Amino acid sequence: LNPRIGHTATRLDDGRVFFAGGHDNTGPLVSAEIYDPATQTSQAVGPMTTARSGHTATKMFDGKVFLAGGDAAGTAELFDPLTGTFTLIGNLSQPRTGHSATLFADSSVLLAGGGTNTAEYFESTNLTFSLLPQTMAANRTGQSALATTDAKVLFVGGDTGNTIEEFDPVTESFVVTAILSNTISRATLLANDNILVLSPDAAGVFAPA
Repeated sequence: LNPRIGHTATRLDDGRVFFAGGHDNTGPLVSAEIYDPATQTSQAVGPMTTARSGHTATKMFDGKVFLAGGDAAGTAELFDPLTGTFTLIGNLSQPRTGHSATLFADSSVLLAGGGTNTAEYFESTNLTFSLLPQTMAANRTGQSALATTDAKVLFVGGDTGNTIEEFDPVTESFVVTAILSNTISRATLLANDNILVLSPDAAGVFAPA
């Protein structure tokens, strides 16, 4: 594998792993590669349509990978692992780096934060982006986005207030549900919808209301 920081790693349907973008000591990378654990070899694909670092990579239900943001222009593209090709599909409503991407059952993707308090939908059926009218309570970068069993999304951390915020896709609204005392570095959704929260100084389990 080529040296990369700030890249994405996505497990493909056939078990291979797709690495895209990131940066090295020369700057953001346009390169991508696929690692095959069966042969322990890596093969270059692409390049991408633009250099990306701090972007998101979402494996869609059809096996393609949706790459969004991580570049100054806020572009997005699709990677087809069957052909090894990248296709530019347009621009986000605004540039995002360090944002989150959440795939819903209808194949839409919620892109949130990334140096801003806004969020938007990517509709894969017609390849369009639409900015949500309501904003989050805070600018978020590097937050965890956790999809709960009731189809809502919890944004954990990524803001100076150490908040947990809930997004309801039915009403397209954001509501702060908790403020934690410690800086949040990572969060994982457990099987019972409780959240394991990790910070530099402590770890704990939070139960959403």
